[in-house]
Amino acid sequence: MEGRYPPGVIITLSDCTDTALEGEFNRWSNGTLIPYVQTLGFIRNTKRFENVLSNRPTFEGRPKYLTVWEIDQGNLKQAFVEFRQKQDELKAQGRGFDACVNMVDNVYARTGPEIRTERTGRPVTGIYVVFNYCVDLAREDEFNQWYNERHAPEALAVGIWDTTYRYKVVDPSDPPHPIPYATLYEPSMDPLKARLAWNPGFIRSMNQSDPFWVNLLGVIWTGAFRQIYP
Repeated sequence: MEGRYPPGVIITLSDCTDTALEGEFNRWSNGTLIPYVQTLGFIRNTKRFENVLSNRPTFEGRPKYLTVWEIDQGNLKQAFVEFRQKQDELKAQGRGFDACVNMVDNVYARTGPEIRTERTGRPVTGIYVVFNYCVDLAREDEFNQWYNERHAPEALAVGIWDTTYRYKVVDPSDPPHPIPYATLYEPSMDPLKARLAWNPGFIRSMNQSDPFWVNLLGVIWTGAFRQIYP
């Protein structure tokens, strides 16, 4: 988001089920889907990314594609309804793409502060996404204070990520995959190098003495992505 912190984002994780149609899928996503959805007016600065580990035949390389749609209006639930309607319109017009499968497609509201560094504002090369939750809901306020005031700033202090933003799912009852929190980290270094530097062993060694990290932070999925559009 390159220094912007919009009120909400729609996060879409997707795959193309037919590798022979991969090029066509990307042309459709960039040239048809995104421009059509952005005619809504309140969805702007849409960016698409490809998993930096997509060449690995393991869970690490999937889903292959990530799209972040920035929402510039207050009613995020209604924005998501209209977003889905736009996609349905394309299908009704015969302009959909049957080989596209969305694994995650949900709307998230800004929560907590934008956490910046002196590196914020550099050209962004990709994005690192962490879907997480608080293990003990009775301590969620405590968890959020810790995440905003300690965990995220300490993660940025390592020097791999330039800026981070936190979002919370708007409607936890909306399937599929109502993941509670999405944290987005932006690097200006090569996103694959950033991903490899930010490996599980390094994270554990950095946080193993932190009782909040050990007892409250539940991580569902993480992925690093390189920007491919625009």
